[in-house]
Amino acid sequence: MSASVLVTGGSGQVGGALVRRLQASGVSTIAPGRDTLDLARPETLAMTLRALAPRIVVNCAAWTAVDAAERDEAAAHTVNAESPTSIAAFCATRALPLIHVSTDYVFDGGDAAPFVEDATPAPLQAYGRTKLAGERAVLASGAPTVVVRTSAVYDGHGRNFLTAILARARRGDGLRVVTDQVTAPTSASAVADVLAQIVEDVLHGGARFDRVRADGGVLHASAAGAVTWHDFAVAALTRRAAREPAMRAVPITGVTTAEWGAPASRPPRALLGGTRLATHYGSSLAHWETQLDAVLASLT
Repeated sequence: MSASVLVTGGSGQVGGALVRRLQASGVSTIAPGRDTLDLARPETLAMTLRALAPRIVVNCAAWTAVDAAERDEAAAHTVNAESPTSIAAFCATRALPLIHVSTDYVFDGGDAAPFVEDATPAPLQAYGRTKLAGERAVLASGAPTVVVRTSAVYDGHGRNFLTAILARARRGDGLRVVTDQVTAPTSASAVADVLAQIVEDVLHGGARFDRVRADGGVLHASAAGAVTWHDFAVAALTRRAAREPAMRAVPITGVTTAEWGAPASRPPRALLGGTRLATHYGSSLAHWETQLDAVLASLT
């Protein structure tokens, strides 16, 4: 199979996992670095995209530093909203399919039930506002677009919650982790599998892609189940202690969000529901514990 699929953010967690997944399937993939495709400079993107001439674009790149976005919302808006707008405009002029990755943080987390795809967004912080602006721009662009929202992405190697707590535990440092934020930690490889499924559908005519678009253009892809960040940390260190016994002795203190005192507000219950992934692609993501086991098993 040969096609030019352009993946932005190819050095990141989801983008990198997607590139590996597509290349393993024989899909011709372009993953330009920031020196070639710089989302901090949206005015340069159209010219670069013309030169690269992709057949499909998957936008995995984003400003994901939530607290830093609170301090510099304009910069986050450039990456998360203005650049997706430019990419979508390019795709619209050529009718190129665009798959755009977004986040559970477009919701306020105030509902007990998981948020379905058509739920009304109400972000609490700059990161969520800028990602929502990007979603709305690409969906309104006229390009054939599907937005894939996910939650609490991590892997075993990048900069994320799991690698941070494992690093602290290896140093013997105690952990303080919030007990009042519920989420569904989702592995980068699980998200990449969903994105690859959509890409492969598009390469074979895109019938399911078009049905998602007709159904609103947004689908949710996050792990099954729910867990607090504190209990996720406990689960990770307990499992990893089988390989690194010293982790059993690392203290994990539960704190409230208020006690943690981060600059940006977090949704108290950032869970994604909905049925479009199952309805249109016949798939679902594994439970967060299953995904955690797989990521930990991949570590040396």
